[in-house]
Amino acid sequence: MAKKGQAVQLQTEINNDDEWEKFLQREGLLLIDVYSEWCGPCSGMAANLKKIKLEFGGDVLQLAIVKSMYCTD
Repeated sequence: MAKKGQAVQLQTEINNDDEWEKFLQREGLLLIDVYSEWCGPCSGMAANLKKIKLEFGGDVLQLAIVKSMYCTD
């Protein structure tokens, strides 16, 4: 669990195939949020995922975001 006042990297932004492959090599639970900037539900989910990372993740949960042009919501 993250301690108050401690700097925590909340997420990694994945922009290309090399970053994707590097992220997949990380230890722990990998959570990848694929979202569209224009999608309301997608935007709302980002705040929830950051909260989960802060409250429960610590170094065990690795969170990444990937922008997409498409949304299935």
